[in-house]
Amino acid sequence: VYKPMACFSDPLNLLLLVLLVEFAARPRVFWMLVFVSAWSHELVFFFAPWLVHLRSRNGGRWWREALCLLAVLVLYLALRAPMASNYGVAYYLDKNWWVPWLLPALGALWLLLVAVEFGPLLVVLGWGWATPALGGRWGAWLYFAGILPLMLLAYDVMRFAAFAFLPVVLGAAAMARVRRGRQVLLALVAAAAATYPWLHPVPSQQGGRHFTEIASPVFARIAPYVPPSGPAPAGPSFEVTGWMLAHWWPTFAAVAASWIAAFALGRVRNLV
Repeated sequence: VYKPMACFSDPLNLLLLVLLVEFAARPRVFWMLVFVSAWSHELVFFFAPWLVHLRSRNGGRWWREALCLLAVLVLYLALRAPMASNYGVAYYLDKNWWVPWLLPALGALWLLLVAVEFGPLLVVLGWGWATPALGGRWGAWLYFAGILPLMLLAYDVMRFAAFAFLPVVLGAAAMARVRRGRQVLLALVAAAAATYPWLHPVPSQQGGRHFTEIASPVFARIAPYVPPSGPAPAGPSFEVTGWMLAHWWPTFAAVAASWIAAFALGRVRNLV
């Protein structure tokens, strides 16, 4: 499930996120891991509010943790400055033609992609969303809020879907600790394996056939309106978004129902 969504740095990023959760109560190790994560990919700084909240939930004071985060950022920028390339922030800001008018379409495609890739394992994501390891209720939403801004700099939502794996890993660990939880987890894995060939007939295809059938014509439809730099016009962007949702409304309705069911089942702990 994970491999088709992975870019070269994503497996390392996922491992470092898991380690951040594991060492959330040890500030020196925690912030050292954040620094290492930055060298893997700067996207870790998009999760800044979640990082501070996670430390605050594990014995830290928010203002002290915010200062630690700032120190890590300053140190990283100072060391990286001599190695600045042509693909800095300015490059992405100049090329982000999808901001802001096409962000709702990207968000809908991200939800579709995660639903297709995980299938029945979305229920495990629901469990992970409620686990204290992610930072409790506010921690889960802060983590989710860290994913959305990534789309301000890049539109390849296939890569961002990989970040759903952290709550899935934490949810699986929490589910395995309760009565009959391992049986339920095994049943969900079996159901995901059974439905994956239908949702994802080409294993190497990111997002499966549903995502490809929608994303390709959507980007082709907006392509004539994309300027050399700067955002696409609002009118065509809204027209393309409305066309996408209207043309494939059964698919997006199924996606919405899947997410609602996953979170509802993930919160009903007495099922196991």
